[in-house]
Amino acid sequence: MENYRGLTQSEIARLCAQGCFADNWQSIMVAEGFLTQKIRDVEFVAKVRIGSGCELVNAVLKDVEIGDNVRIRSVHRLIDNYIIGDGVVIENVGGIVAGKENVALLRYVAVVVEGGGREVLIHPGLSAQMAYLQAFSGVDGFKAVYYSVVERSLQLQNERYRLAAGVIIRDVVEIKDSVLAEGAVLTGVSLISESFVGGDVGSGAVIKRSIVDRNGYVGAGCILDKCFVADSAVLDYGFSAEGSLFFANSECLRGEGCAVFAGPFTSSHHKATLLLAGIYSFYTAGSGSNFSNHRFKLGPVHQGIIERGSKTGSGSYLIWPSRVAPFTNVIGRHQQAVNTEDFPFSLLLKQGEKSILLPGALLFSCGCERDYMKWQQRDRRSKDSPDIINSEILNPYTVGKIIKAIELLRQMQNGVAPESLVGAEIPRVYCQKAVKRYKAGVDYYLGNVLNRLVEEGYVDAENAPQIPQDSRGTGEWVDIAGAVVPQVLVTELLDDIITGRVGCYSEISRRLQHFDTEYQLHQRNWVLTLIASRFTTPEDLQKLVRNWQDAARFRLELISRDVYKEFADQMAIGYGLLGDPAADFRQVHGLPAANRFLEAVRQETDQIIARADSMLRILGR
Repeated sequence: MENYRGLTQSEIARLCAQGCFADNWQSIMVAEGFLTQKIRDVEFVAKVRIGSGCELVNAVLKDVEIGDNVRIRSVHRLIDNYIIGDGVVIENVGGIVAGKENVALLRYVAVVVEGGGREVLIHPGLSAQMAYLQAFSGVDGFKAVYYSVVERSLQLQNERYRLAAGVIIRDVVEIKDSVLAEGAVLTGVSLISESFVGGDVGSGAVIKRSIVDRNGYVGAGCILDKCFVADSAVLDYGFSAEGSLFFANSECLRGEGCAVFAGPFTSSHHKATLLLAGIYSFYTAGSGSNFSNHRFKLGPVHQGIIERGSKTGSGSYLIWPSRVAPFTNVIGRHQQAVNTEDFPFSLLLKQGEKSILLPGALLFSCGCERDYMKWQQRDRRSKDSPDIINSEILNPYTVGKIIKAIELLRQMQNGVAPESLVGAEIPRVYCQKAVKRYKAGVDYYLGNVLNRLVEEGYVDAENAPQIPQDSRGTGEWVDIAGAVVPQVLVTELLDDIITGRVGCYSEISRRLQHFDTEYQLHQRNWVLTLIASRFTTPEDLQKLVRNWQDAARFRLELISRDVYKEFADQMAIGYGLLGDPAADFRQVHGLPAANRFLEAVRQETDQIIARADSMLRILGR
């Protein structure tokens, strides 16, 4: 209070002359440097503090603290019970009002299972990984302990409502019981209620009981209730969602979402698409993609899992419960539950009444390779984003699945059907082709990692790969919403949280980030263990390097085949309206041999072959 003073009689007289009114002028406190010239037609109710350099015009202010250099113009109802930070701009708003208890910052959201059971506590700074552990850990009492840790560490409750320094609010109808953090820009918004906003919100948007974290974006016409929008996530063009989480680099436009866990790079751009009761990441939804979680028996209690890198084609449909393996394309309408979790990089088709799975059909496909490049280029995360993203296509998690798929396919060739495959059939004649692709994928991955190990001196002619004494990373791996992590580390973290050994949120965040920084070490241990179990002699190691070369050539062959399909004669349909279709097509798209993406793959292949020759010389000494 020592930096504030009461108004002088001359200041009160000046304010009255400028159309101002107060129920008690003695309850108005001002900072040194306060000037009356920029304050006109303002009604002051209850206790009000005003900083220096403020412009206040045509407003009702009740129980507010106003920082320095704030501009408030044309408030049609009132601003009530807010702390307004330095440099805030408020122009042409209906009202900004708050109750006494802060309800904007902590809330449970029922994700994935619409009927409840996988609730996630949302709060500012929530990461995709921490949300995943809340929803899927299955540890009794974990959520209660986590709530206590978050509430104590972040001190989010029982504070007054704030508009942080630099917030901009223009042409907004109503803000109610909400907190606006630094960086928030609201333009033309219809309603913000019981929410936290730290990003941009556009015209006509309605946001209730939600969090739009710093650097998140909710555009024109969007309607959200009980949602979380993370750093760099974008919702726009009238997208509507309820009970959903959207994490880093997700981009959902026009369509709908309900009970969605949208991990990193979840993409849905079409009005007819409904994302429903599922977990997705690195996912692309085609127009009209649809899902069902309700069988009209016990309510909306079913869930779906679309693993990383998968796509659903235009008009596709899946009924829950279903699980789709990583990097799978779903084509057609599948009226029965399916589980393809052990067969990544596959094509799931509908032929007549049957769902047909072609394992490995998308491994080394043009689409997968381009997706990886796009994810690298389109990463919009801020430097302090809590979300961890590992966009590698081949990693211990996906390669582990490939290795299991090879075993299952070989059993199929011997007449033993895979028990894990539900609702889909694999043509027996396709098994050998699938095994060939999968083996090439393993060889390509092991060769790439082995190359780095040779460069780093872990492996040479005198030092064959050994099972590492450090066992971290040598077992099963999991994908926790974009982070690829050894299972044992996740189990240890959950145990440390539930037992109180980790008692503050910053330590939880540090442990999660440590998973990411130690990824290369853990991956090295996993690969060394795998190589040591399969390649026991120097000659074996040289064979692995030659396999790497062959896999790189095979990869180039498959990608080239994909690219040339895009330049086939039938692709020129619709071209040449004023002349030769082929010439018109070439004018627009060029020639396949000159395709920049294909040329980049060729150069990468040449580098691998040259590097492999060098490794063979090193290993053959």
